[in-house]
Amino acid sequence: MAPAVAACLVFFTMLSSTLLIPALRPFFATLHPGEESGLYLFMTVNMLGAIIGAPLLTRLADASGKRALLLIACCVVDGAFLFLCP
Repeated sequence: MAPAVAACLVFFTMLSSTLLIPALRPFFATLHPGEESGLYLFMTVNMLGAIIGAPLLTRLADASGKRALLLIACCVVDGAFLFLCP
């Protein structure tokens, strides 16, 4: 894979996650007025999931040899969860 293609894939993967952040503050402000701890807890759980999940999925992809299939499945699941957020 060309480095430019890999860079574009990383950029667009991160773009989808960062587009969610501006919507979080009003959402949590409506549900929990005057309390921002829920917002920070949500982001912390999100980052912990990435820290724990990424090495596990990488190990699984290397062991199975089906990296493309696992990547496609992860992208579909990620897209489905982002679609459900609004």
